[in-house]
Amino acid sequence: MNKTGIILILALVAGSAFAAAFFMPKTFSDEQVRERNRKQAAEEFLKELKSIKTEVPPQTAVASDRWEEVLSSGGSQAVPACDSLVLLWDRAMFPQVSAYFFGKKAELVNDADTWTQAGKRFLAVSAFAGDGNRGWAVENAEYAFEKALAIDPRNRSAKIKLAATIVEKGTEPMKGIAMLREVVAEDPANTEAIMELGRFAMVSGQFDKAIGHFTEVTRIDTTISEARFYLADAYAASGKKDSALAQLNLYLQKVPADMVAQQAKEYMKSTYGIENK
Repeated sequence: MNKTGIILILALVAGSAFAAAFFMPKTFSDEQVRERNRKQAAEEFLKELKSIKTEVPPQTAVASDRWEEVLSSGGSQAVPACDSLVLLWDRAMFPQVSAYFFGKKAELVNDADTWTQAGKRFLAVSAFAGDGNRGWAVENAEYAFEKALAIDPRNRSAKIKLAATIVEKGTEPMKGIAMLREVVAEDPANTEAIMELGRFAMVSGQFDKAIGHFTEVTRIDTTISEARFYLADAYAASGKKDSALAQLNLYLQKVPADMVAQQAKEYMKSTYGIENK
């Protein structure tokens, strides 16, 4: 099976999850249904992992099997085994597999920071995945951030990322936006939350709001180069090409002249006809 096969499997799981939630007897709580579906998705993922292993060099598959055996045996080496599996699959460029094993690490360590890191990995997978894989990743991200907040309710980073996940999930986007606004109300200088508000303003076509959010980030912290790029994008989308070019130049001054900078220039040129000279 090819590399995208996992998307089809997880899409079927997502569909069965909906059916289970709708038709399951009401003696089961929503949380029980959710946990049942999460476990089912994990089982399907492990089945698909066997197919993924046929697509990588044999030594990668052998190493994964070895570390998975250490993980399943438990004991003091289980967490280091997770770390090795995450690194192995990062190098193999299968981020969904790395995220899965980081989630296993979070289950073992069970602290707010590890759950937050796991959630961020799943959220990153959701941004670049197909529909089936995206749903699986978003559900796992939401679960991880909720676990982090259950341990440390004051963990603002987890709250911000949970809010972003809820918006990405799409069923209750305004709930996520409200959570981000709560963070900013409590901490007006929280650039992470303001960046998320700006990003979602861009997605919804509210370019003036996005410009306001990204400008605020650059005012609070001039070292956040990413805000300059988003600001250039927002200005360009609103038709203010001179301002966009000015922000693009400021961004390019702050990042190395490498592939990232080149991609930024190509994006602005191909999308808006704005060229840095």
